[in-house]
Order: sequence, then C-alpha cells, then structure tokens
Amino acid sequence: MTGADMEGRVNLMSDGHLVKTQLMKLKIADYVIGYIRTHRLSTDEMLPSENSLAIQFGVSRNVVRGALDHLRSQGKVYARKGKGFFVAEKQQFIVYQQDVNVGFSETFQEPVYRYESKLLSWTLIRAKQVEKEIFGLSEDDQLYRLKVLRSVMGLPLAICYSEIPQRMVPNLEQYLSDFYSLNDILVDKYGYEHPICKSVAVEVVLPTVSKIHLLGIDAGIPLLKETNVFEVSGGPVEYFQVYARSDRFKLKINV
Repeated sequence: MTGADMEGRVNLMSDGHLVKTQLMKLKIADYVIGYIRTHRLSTDEMLPSENSLAIQFGVSRNVVRGALDHLRSQGKVYARKGKGFFVAEKQQFIVYQQDVNVGFSETFQEPVYRYESKLLSWTLIRAKQVEKEIFGLSEDDQLYRLKVLRSVMGLPLAICYSEIPQRMVPNLEQYLSDFYSLNDILVDKYGYEHPICKSVAVEVVLPTVSKIHLLGIDAGIPLLKETNVFEVSGGPVEYFQVYARSDRFKLKINV
C-alpha cells in the first residue's frame, strides 16, 4: 500500500467516524425531545444528566454535550452552570407576512417587536448577469450593495442584501450613517413612491460560517432564503435577498 493509499484510507476512516458521531448526536437529541414529551416535562424541569445519557447510549459525555448544545441552539433546552440542562420556555415563531406594499422594517414597526436594523456594510459592485437582466444595466454600470442584520425582540433574525443601481440613487452613502430602512431613503431622499414587490422566490439553504456567526445558530439549522424584486414607476429599483433563520421565522405569502 502506497503512502497516498494509506492517507486516503485514514481520511475515509476519519470521515466515517465524524458521520457516526453526528448521527449519534442527532439520535440523542431526538431521544431528549421524546423524553420531554413522554414525561410531559414543563418549562424549567430538569433533563436526564449528561452522565446518565452517556451510559445509556454508550458514548462519551462530549458526544452527549454536543447533542444538548444542538438542542440549546434551537432554543429547546438551556443550561445552568453546575446543575445540568433544563426544558426551555416554548419559542414563539415570528411571522413575516409578505405584502407587495410593505417592507421588512415596516412589518415589524410595532414597539412589541423591538425591531432593530444594523447596516453591516455597503459597497459598489459590478452587476452580474442576473442584475443586468433585472435592471437593464450595461457592462460599466454599478450597483450599491447593502448588507443588513435585522433583529426582532432582541434576536438576530435575518441577514438582508439589497442591490440598487447607482444611477437611481446617486451618492447613496451620504444617507447611510443612520440607516434604518432603505424604503424610507428611497421615498424621503430620492422622491420615489413606495416600492412594490413584483416577484418572490423562496428556497431552503444551509447557512455559511459567517451567517452562523451573525445569526447565532447551529450549523444544522437551515435558512429560509427569499428573493424579491421591488419596482417603482420607473422600473425595478431593488434586488432584495433575505436569509432568515428557520427555527424562529415563518413566511406567510398572500396570493
């Protein structure tokens, strides 16, 4: 057996061990959820100890901790230092009702939502083919690209990307220092009527490392990706993409 063959065999064994460990974590997590239901545990009631679960499943406590951390990232359990894991209060899903006339920030403007909108970055970019087709751009035209973190009730809920042709919002950067809503800027600073949503596409995607970090989610939690095109009387004004956490976010579309 050559060195390359040996290395490949070791890698396969390592990958197989990782897969087996992940499957065991999911099995333990499913068991804990079933235990909560079967024993009708209420909020703040204690779960079986890490040690007892490790013995029951014949695994290390690290594997058990990984399973419980997975459930904690989903908001199903929580830990008390030195005490163990407990049943968390049942989460309330945040419902975003897609409406052609209402933007993301306008949906959550009621004080109860404690809505926050944080501009993470902005840049000027060259249009890719999809943007060229949507906006009718030439090779030399540029777009503003905004990256925004939206939080509701103190929880990071979604990462949003807005792309707007530079020619439609010249010198946009001068209005971004106190950013809250792009629609407000379009209406108040540039005199456009309120943009209307003309197309919606929804899919489920896995989160990237950066999105996991920004949203504070587990790697196994998929994201809801919503893509929209917003128009004003002069044509398309915004290409908008939302990556929302599926464990706390429900999308309702009126047709």
